[in-house]
Amino acid sequence: MQKGSLTLIGLLISGILLSGCATIIGGFSSTAEASGDGMGPATLSESNTTLQNDKFEALTIGANLTATKLVIGTDLKVTGNANLTKVTIKDDTSVGGDLICDDVTFKSSVNVHGNLTSSDSYFGEGIEFAGTTLQLNKGSKVVGEIINSNSQAVTLIIDHSVVKGNIGFANAASRVILRNGGTLKGKLLNGKLEQE
Repeated sequence: MQKGSLTLIGLLISGILLSGCATIIGGFSSTAEASGDGMGPATLSESNTTLQNDKFEALTIGANLTATKLVIGTDLKVTGNANLTKVTIKDDTSVGGDLICDDVTFKSSVNVHGNLTSSDSYFGEGIEFAGTTLQLNKGSKVVGEIINSNSQAVTLIIDHSVVKGNIGFANAASRVILRNGGTLKGKLLNGKLEQE
């Protein structure tokens, strides 16, 4: 290898280190010790990803994501399914598949192209989802509206949880089921409300 090539490689490595940005292709697993806790934005693509005990400025995943104990400073974008536990996302969240979350704080809007199941999670703004089921369990709270764009009938279960905003469906045969003290404080637009 020529001296000029080594210098170029050194400059590229320095640029990546200074920018705090990472792009990784292939399967990936991370812990705070492995990834350099507090790094900047990351793009991980082409394979399933598992992350834990870490912080990112922004995070883009090109496949499925399993994450535990993460803090994401701005946006989270996942093209596949996402399974999140003890995660905080400070800006918008977009999931291309299904979202399962437990003890997660979404401080901004959430857009899910599949189904959503939550336990003990907080949604600071609205939820848009395109799946046929949404379950809010164990003290989940939605401050904004829940909107569903699916032309099929949808089932939304509010189990020991609260929705402060309105809920709207594209299909009038859709239903909201309230269980174990579940509460809808807003209005139901275009659907049926059932108490169990």
